Amino acid sequence: MISNERFKQWLKICDISPSILKAEGTGTRNIFSYWDVVGIQLFRLLINKYGLNRQRAGKYFQRWQHATKDFDYKKKSNLKYFIVTSHTVDNPEEVDGEMHSNFKEVGEQHLITNDGPEDNTFTVDIMKQITGILNKYDKVDFINLQRLIAEADKMIANKTDYNENLFE
Repeated sequence: MISNERFKQWLKICDISPSILKAEGTGTRNIFSYWDVVGIQLFRLLINKYGLNRQRAGKYFQRWQHATKDFDYKKKSNLKYFIVTSHTVDNPEEVDGEMHSNFKEVGEQHLITNDGPEDNTFTVDIMKQITGILNKYDKVDFINLQRLIAEADKMIANKTDYNENLFE
């Protein structure tokens, strides 16, 4: 469980925000979508298991929200992996007549789905999707979504609303 204090800190510092309704003032509540709840599980996993700092995990949360904003909840069993890709590019800039390297990380987010039989997690289609991504980027992070979805479903089964009270 996430303490109420910790969750409020995440909302303030880590770019975690609800996609349905953001609280504005005393007596109002944040309202999170189902995909936000799964994204919060992703955020927790990145911090607790993989040791990412909260700001970087918050960027993954934002990418998650962007990737899932139009995804149909009824097709959640088709979601297999969330892949965050990046590579470093040198965008040199001139300072006082001298060229200096200016490295920055650029990337994308990908939802890998399987519209085939549920028990066949690595279809040819999934392999094609993944191969295309691997060939394009230096760094690729794979996150198994079925585990996160199961954890989010368990949390939702224990609480009925999608606001911060969901987390005690």
